[in-house]
Amino acid sequence: MRWCGIVVLLLTGCAHIPVSQESSKPLTSVGLKSTVTHYSVLQGKGSWPRPQWWKDFDDSSLNSLEIEALSTNPSLAEAVARIRLADAKVAYTAAATGVNLSLDGSITRQRLSENGLIPPPFAGSTVNFGDLAANYSQDFDFWGLNKARLAAAQANLYEAYASADEARMLIAVSVARTWFNLAKVEKDLSLEHSYLYLVKTESQLDSAREKAGLESNLPVIDDKARLESVLTDLRRLEALDEEGHYQLAALIGKTPDVALEFPPARLPRIISYGIPSQLPFDLLSRRADIVELRDRLEASQSEIKAAKAAFYPNVNLSAMVGFQSITLGSLFKSGNLAASFGPAFHLPIFEGGVLRAGLSASEAAYDENVAQYNHAVIGAAKQVAQALSGLNAESSQLDHAKLALIDANEAENLTRHRYESGITDLSADLLGKENQILAMRTVNALKAGNLLARLDLIKALGGGYVMPTEQAARKK
Repeated sequence: MRWCGIVVLLLTGCAHIPVSQESSKPLTSVGLKSTVTHYSVLQGKGSWPRPQWWKDFDDSSLNSLEIEALSTNPSLAEAVARIRLADAKVAYTAAATGVNLSLDGSITRQRLSENGLIPPPFAGSTVNFGDLAANYSQDFDFWGLNKARLAAAQANLYEAYASADEARMLIAVSVARTWFNLAKVEKDLSLEHSYLYLVKTESQLDSAREKAGLESNLPVIDDKARLESVLTDLRRLEALDEEGHYQLAALIGKTPDVALEFPPARLPRIISYGIPSQLPFDLLSRRADIVELRDRLEASQSEIKAAKAAFYPNVNLSAMVGFQSITLGSLFKSGNLAASFGPAFHLPIFEGGVLRAGLSASEAAYDENVAQYNHAVIGAAKQVAQALSGLNAESSQLDHAKLALIDANEAENLTRHRYESGITDLSADLLGKENQILAMRTVNALKAGNLLARLDLIKALGGGYVMPTEQAARKK
């Protein structure tokens, strides 16, 4: 009957749990039906980006840069440190929820009062007080408080792992983007030097005509202006080239003095990626930032459970066995044996609103995380749609530019043969070469734009992120 009374006291002695408001609900699916029609024009033959997607560009220099950046970038060191911290919190929480055993001992030299609690013959003497005890304690966690706290800590650990994967993806995309931009600039520099040669040649031709009285000085003046414009563009491109090298150095965690050691950049071949017509959960599971937010949601749910469990009584069991003696020589005699055993409980009858405030804060944090999660899911779908639309436009423009370059090449060949045959003069041949260079500039810019658009799609599709469950399956 006594135990029944204690049980009733525990069940009725808890604080009253307030009725929770209806929580927000996270999105579980997204669709891109209207977007797929754009992508069907591209005839992509791939599926999702693989983890090391940059290898698909078949560029050994880019591959080397990616490997170095993903091993030395300072941002990754921060992410790894966050994982270690989250892992330590899981271990700490798990240790606090289990059985605790300890062995404590102490030796104290103390002078006892002559008129204190200790009677003669020890009163007034100096003694060596010894204490050696084995302690046991266990929290039964009837209401799941410790279990919920451990689940929250584990969800935070998974969130840290997803955050690290997101950082790796952003670094990899940044390296490729910088490399492609640098390749475009270096190709533009080469074309600009060729264009400069043509402008100088045409300027010399116009100067000779002016001196021979065959032409006014107006073409010479125009040539000087064109020459200054070309030189200005060259200085701008050289500055962009230098800046691109510095950006690469920073991405791989190196100082600017290694910027000049990079090999010449070249625009690689263009690859294609395909996506399924429906994206219910695949999009979510292939983006580390979405998984990170989902893990944060799970942590918030566990924190709500822990906040509710705090309203119930907490029951612990503790025990101690050991020896205590005023003289060390007799510490382990049977008469000095000391032991204790018994339960302990805490009844949160009135907490001054602390428990209610904690529960309210946990529920508000959950609603905030749901809002962030839903916003990220919608944003992810938007990014995929925009990347597909942009890639479709870039591919269409590139196709037309390539046709225009073919026409320019044919025209240049024709004018060169006519000049070599004496049918036309040098000016016509120079004009054909200028048109050819302009067409090559356009193709170079659109090819770089196409590659950058594909990087946007790779990023929008998660950058080759693999869920931990998929990683485990691949290792089997």
